[in-house]
Amino acid sequence: LVPDVALIHAHRADEYGNVQFFPRPIWGDVDLFPRAAKKVIVTVEEIITNEEIRRTPEHTGIPYFKVDAVVPVLWGAHPCSLYPKYNFDRAIFERYAGASRTPEGTQEFLDAFGYNAPEHSQYLALAGGEQALERLKNWEA
Repeated sequence: LVPDVALIHAHRADEYGNVQFFPRPIWGDVDLFPRAAKKVIVTVEEIITNEEIRRTPEHTGIPYFKVDAVVPVLWGAHPCSLYPKYNFDRAIFERYAGASRTPEGTQEFLDAFGYNAPEHSQYLALAGGEQALERLKNWEA
């Protein structure tokens, strides 16, 4: 398969598109998707200097020549985790599990958390805001 786009969230990248993961990269999807896709977009928690990338090359999982765009997005993996930075959001997954038992429930969930939150900051506010996110940083359930 040759996907049109691979969208990957990572810990950090430099302005050239060298992408790093902590701990070291897990070579499953992180390695396969960028190699297969026509375009690669990476969202990251932070953009760092190339000098910083060069200090810790063992964490580079995707090199610049495979990346078409880098976008800084805090909490970009939410509601999933980004180990060890933050845990997955059990409350959101439980809401989805309950809602997705029917097509109507699924639609209500998508309306509440997807379609009614066109910006990421609005989505995070609907997901509980700063207080809920802080709990995830501390690896609390």
